[in-house]
Formats: sequence, structure tokens, C-alpha cells
Amino acid sequence: MDVGHLVTIVLAAGGALTGAIGIMYKTIMQLNKDQSDIREQLGEMKGKQDGIESLSTEVLQTVHNALNKKEK
Repeated sequence: MDVGHLVTIVLAAGGALTGAIGIMYKTIMQLNKDQSDIREQLGEMKGKQDGIESLSTEVLQTVHNALNKKEK
């Protein structure tokens, strides 16, 4: 094998690695964005859950108070 073939093989391997790294980087960045979106949605859902729990507590307390007043 002469030097020309070796250089060609090394350059081809380098190009293939560069392409693979580029694809992996793009995939990782997309997954990072997706994870960020999921965290945002989870935060919104947690906020909604807290609101629902608060409202439920208030409704139950109001019903309890109304029943106590009715009994007296």
C-alpha cells in the first residue's frame, strides 16, 4: 500500500467520523429540546394539579361548613 492510498483511507475515515459526529450532535440537541419541552409541560401539569387540589379543598371545606351550619 502506498502513501496515497493510506491518505485516502484516513481522509475517508475522518469524513465518515465527522458525519457520524454531526448526526449524533443533531440527535442529542433534538433530544435535549424534547426533554426541555416535556419538563415545561410537566411543570404546567403540576401547576394545574396544585390548583385542582386547592379548589377541591376549598369546595370540601365550604360544603363541610354549610352542613355544620345547617345542623345547628
